[in-house]
Amino acid sequence: MPELDLVQLILADGLSSRLNKALVYDKQLCPTLTAYQSSRELAINFVIYATARPGVSLAEVGARGHGGNRASGSEWPHAERAQPREGEMGIPVRHRPERIGGFGGKADRLNQYNAFLGNPDRFEADVKRHRNAS
Repeated sequence: MPELDLVQLILADGLSSRLNKALVYDKQLCPTLTAYQSSRELAINFVIYATARPGVSLAEVGARGHGGNRASGSEWPHAERAQPREGEMGIPVRHRPERIGGFGGKADRLNQYNAFLGNPDRFEADVKRHRNAS
C-alpha cells in the first residue's frame, strides 16, 4: 500500500523523520527506532520498533511517540494535511530503485516482481501507484 510506505518514510526513515527526531535525537528516549509496513492480500501490518534506553519506561516512549510530541508544536500526518513538510521524505520510495545492482536496487526489485508475480513489468505499475498516492 503506497500510502503506508509514505507514512513510514515520514515517521521513521532518516535522521529527521518525526519519530526518530522526537524519540531518538530530541528526547533521547530510544537508541534505535525503525518502522515498516507489510501489505498482504487480506491484511496490512504496520510495525514500529522502538528500543527504550535503560531507565526509560515503555509507557513514556509510547506516550511521547504517539501524541506527546504535539505539545512541542509538531503535527503528525493527517488526511486533511497529507502533504509532508519540506525535505521530510528523504529519498522517496519511488526513487530508491535508481541503483542498478545490490539489495534494493532496480535489478533486485525486478527479480522480486518476476519471482513473486511472474511479471517484472509490474515494477512500473508500483512506481505509478507511489506517484499517485494521496
